[in-house]
Amino acid sequence: MTNKHFHAGELRLQNHAGMRAKIDVMTQHLMRDFIPDQHREFFEELEYIFLGTVDQRGLAHASIVTGSVGFASSPDPKTLIVRTGPRQDIRAFDALDIGQPVGVLGLDLSNRRRNRMPYFCTYRSSRTRMMIAISMD
Repeated sequence: MTNKHFHAGELRLQNHAGMRAKIDVMTQHLMRDFIPDQHREFFEELEYIFLGTVDQRGLAHASIVTGSVGFASSPDPKTLIVRTGPRQDIRAFDALDIGQPVGVLGLDLSNRRRNRMPYFCTYRSSRTRMMIAISMD
């Protein structure tokens, strides 16, 4: 199961530390292949989310994407849609292509609630306005 949730470097570290089997058991309970309803509602209530991507040169980019409540929405348990208005140099978007992995972090600073999800980009709009659909499949 960990192959789906961790990159090669993390897997090597887990093996080196002798923790691979224990992490396999933990991920069965902590990592899902769908977005639970409470997490879908959480993302829809946020005014900002963090996106992490890797560009074609292998450089990592993290960006804060902001919008009105509801700019991130989840129409079904496998999809998160992020809409922005006219954008200005959002590095994570510049590095994002269809099929690429993207890390999404929702964080509510008022109560420290957070939710991290690994996704793949399935849609990307024009350079002046941005909507991406991010799927777990």
